[in-house]
Amino acid sequence: MANLWEKIKNHYKQKSTLAIISDIIFYAFIIALIFTPSRNWLVSHLQRLTMLSPHQTKHEVRLQPMDWNWAVLDSRGQTVRLADLRGKVILINFWATWCAPCLAELPALQELYDHYKDNPGIVFLFVTTEDLDKAQSFLDKKGFNLPVYRQVSPSPGPLRSNSIPSTYLIDKKGRIIAQAHRATRWNSRKSLNLIDKLLNQKP
Repeated sequence: MANLWEKIKNHYKQKSTLAIISDIIFYAFIIALIFTPSRNWLVSHLQRLTMLSPHQTKHEVRLQPMDWNWAVLDSRGQTVRLADLRGKVILINFWATWCAPCLAELPALQELYDHYKDNPGIVFLFVTTEDLDKAQSFLDKKGFNLPVYRQVSPSPGPLRSNSIPSTYLIDKKGRIIAQAHRATRWNSRKSLNLIDKLLNQKP
């Protein structure tokens, strides 16, 4: 052990200060990747640097009559059906507490929610398959106050994806205007302009 320590000391004596700092950063990065909580934090921050604004869908996708029967549970255990929200702008975000990209976009979604939460023309559904208490506790710990819902049945075809986060912006006529299947900058000026435009449209 003593010999190993001497070899390490001799190794770093021959290195510049910049090289030593570089090594420290590298090893800290490796350690962060080994431990899951740190890894999620690191990955989410890296993804945040590459987030883009959502793009409008090129081809019209409209919710069908049966799709409006889809329901989720709110924090009080009450059923909320899509049909109850018809005529409003709806933003649906599918997420999970263990999902690093979901964590990356939460600050942007929180800003978006804060901007519109007092506007009766738009509804936000942050949907998870996890236990609601667990999801709510996670958000509280991170300082978010987003309205969480629990998915109890498969989502309709137009709102179905194999990846999370997945987010859908639906207009008052039930058309999916924008969607994203990665961490996205939903609080961008482009997003705000699009939502303002949808809010001004007639149902």
